[in-house]
Amino acid sequence: MIGRASGAGDHRGCAAPARAAGAWGVRQPRAWAAVMAAAALALVLGGPGGPLSAVGEEAPPWPGVFQVITTTPEGRGIARGTAFFIDPSGLALTNSHVVYHAQHDPDSYVLFAIVNKEFYGVEIVCASHLDTDPAEAQEGPVGRDLAEIRLTLPDRKYAWWLIATPGAQSPDGQPNFDVAPHTGSLPYFPFFTLGDGPRERGQVRVVGYGRISKAAEKIVATGTVTKMATAEDGTPVFEIESADRPERGISGSPVLNDQDRVVGIYTWNEPKSDIAGIAISSAALAAPCP
Repeated sequence: MIGRASGAGDHRGCAAPARAAGAWGVRQPRAWAAVMAAAALALVLGGPGGPLSAVGEEAPPWPGVFQVITTTPEGRGIARGTAFFIDPSGLALTNSHVVYHAQHDPDSYVLFAIVNKEFYGVEIVCASHLDTDPAEAQEGPVGRDLAEIRLTLPDRKYAWWLIATPGAQSPDGQPNFDVAPHTGSLPYFPFFTLGDGPRERGQVRVVGYGRISKAAEKIVATGTVTKMATAEDGTPVFEIESADRPERGISGSPVLNDQDRVVGIYTWNEPKSDIAGIAISSAALAAPCP
């Protein structure tokens, strides 16, 4: 079967909560800490595993990829993940566990999107049902974990905020409060096109914000599709092996083929392996919340 393992002590997760993050506004923030849900692949995924040739590097712009952060209404950082645009109006995809707190307790948690050093509001259009909080569930089946979101203008009550880019520091080692609220109308957002899905043994790239030490920078991890399967709930998934596997914060990142079309969304890291991760196939992305 395909299983998910997670927990506050597991450092292999894909989204990254900030347990001790400070205020995003004028108050002095404390440093981000990162721990989050992971996923375990218990190999009923059939097919041979194989060696992987992969390279991790700082990515070209890929402006359709951005960060999604969760804070309290007072500005304390809670979690962060990655998302990507699928429409120029600001419609985007990420994982359901990335938006879980704001979806289930909107009075206590707020979502923001960081795009080009500006922050936007985030509306949850729909999100897959998750039985438990992924940050607390110790294990469970891999399945549909998708959310469709839409960027909005920031609420006026956040007009005075400056957000510290997660992972970014000034020369004196202090957080950089360099992300301001977007003003004016919404811009045209660069977006990705969905592809037909991965090919077994095909080369793919995962583009997102998955390196905790450089969370302010997009990175790209190149890997090989080693196995494909269908989860118990019918969700098509596939395994990627990468010598430089993405770190926490990568949840919701697009998995791209050599034409930069989206063949999947990176969702879990395999805690029993240092190179394997699991993505949901693009076949599930056209209707993320059926």
